[in-house]
Amino acid sequence: MAMKYLDKYPKNLAKSLWIMKPVWTAFKLFCKTVVHRPVTVLYPYEKEWIPENYRGRPGLRFDRCVGCGMCARMCVTQAIKLIEVDDDNGNKVMRPQVNVGRCAFCGYCAEYCPVDAMTVTPEYELAEYTRYDLLYGPRRLNYPNTTPGMEVKLEVTLPSGEQLLPKHFPILRSLNAGPIEKILRSKPDYHVSHGKHDIADHPCSLPYRISFPFRSPLG
Repeated sequence: MAMKYLDKYPKNLAKSLWIMKPVWTAFKLFCKTVVHRPVTVLYPYEKEWIPENYRGRPGLRFDRCVGCGMCARMCVTQAIKLIEVDDDNGNKVMRPQVNVGRCAFCGYCAEYCPVDAMTVTPEYELAEYTRYDLLYGPRRLNYPNTTPGMEVKLEVTLPSGEQLLPKHFPILRSLNAGPIEKILRSKPDYHVSHGKHDIADHPCSLPYRISFPFRSPLG
């Protein structure tokens, strides 16, 4: 029955050779790569260049760490906890331990570290045979080739072109924001926000936001 149905339609040799198009495309690519260098990188024998601020595994400068625990509080996956270790003088100190198997490599620990002890590193080959080996202690977190570019600075600014107006300075004084007022006088392209109150006319287009925990008299 099926053969009778197919006999109604004329045979088209061109339509039956559609399979040759992808075969021919693959053959041309094969001939090109035989003569020229392949496009792919021959990993692990070759590796791509990685910038120094690449967010690989976290790193720790042991001597600079103060044991405040800010990195553990800011970790979004709770991969960091403080453990007790001996420092170079034999004293007991608290230093961070990172569970790389749980780490999201977001760099928040390095971004919020007040002394830039936590950094990012370009290391990304972290495969281990056991989960226990994924626990990086304070000494193991050390990266010998740490550079200033591996420090992640906390950004509190947004680009814009508005300027702080002189009428806003009395509001800053009432908020006991003397140091902030000095910054804003030297750099007028700043925008101060306090809760729901933005000390500017157009908060959506303002350049920089500086939040501070003072109680606002604006209501």
